[in-house]
Amino acid sequence: MVNRMNFRDLKKQSKTGPLLPEGFEPECWAEKRKEEMVKLLYAGMDPACRELAGRLEMCGYDEPCISPACPECMRRKRIWFIEQFMRLTNDKNWVFVTVIFYPDVMDTEDLTTLDPRKFFNRIRKQFEKCDIKGRALGGFEMDFHQESKKWMPHVHFVLECTDEKKLDKFKGLYRKSKYLNTRSGVVNRPVLIKPLGNRLNLSGYLVKHEWSRVEHYVFNGKRISKKKFLPDVLRRESLITRDWLGLAKMMFLYRLRRCEGKLKKNSTT
Repeated sequence: MVNRMNFRDLKKQSKTGPLLPEGFEPECWAEKRKEEMVKLLYAGMDPACRELAGRLEMCGYDEPCISPACPECMRRKRIWFIEQFMRLTNDKNWVFVTVIFYPDVMDTEDLTTLDPRKFFNRIRKQFEKCDIKGRALGGFEMDFHQESKKWMPHVHFVLECTDEKKLDKFKGLYRKSKYLNTRSGVVNRPVLIKPLGNRLNLSGYLVKHEWSRVEHYVFNGKRISKKKFLPDVLRRESLITRDWLGLAKMMFLYRLRRCEGKLKKNSTT
């Protein structure tokens, strides 16, 4: 059952804006974006697209659909996440981590088998191998790489650990050929670890749940990647996939749990 009180509180909080990142989308933007998503989905031939379009169209303040495909519901959920993030983290004891699962690229027709939890479980096991006992929270995303015509799974999260030996050991688990040498002539970087920087802006980045298209090109001898919007056909696929996955399956938590509308440290850790 939807906790509508939380949604009302989030709406009030979004007007005051003290906890929102710079440039955070206003409500009017989310409303307009939802209208665009509804039109896009109705233009699809798949019955699943039309069914989702109907749910988004009926979604409202009193009866939210809570779909990751809905810009309005996602905006409210992001505000909730930002509040939890700012309450739990600090600048000193946390780092920002991205893990890219190069060997697990997928074709579009295989998105129906996608399960982010297998990537989360892999990361949790690696934390245990490295004796990392701090908390972690973040989100799962997929990017469509134009070059390979494949979807690339990756997880962005913040981690309560600044022990360089443990972090280097964690990175070392990805220094294997299956992670480094999946693309001809390109050496992959499967793990990125860096300081948090601006925590407030980072909080919005972690749970944007916006899947993109990645293009690669060479500039001054350097290989550069640039993210762009997905074409309509792939955008419909991403919306359908995110909808059936649901928010819970795309949020990564380690040594944290949801309790009474908040994220709290596990009582057993």
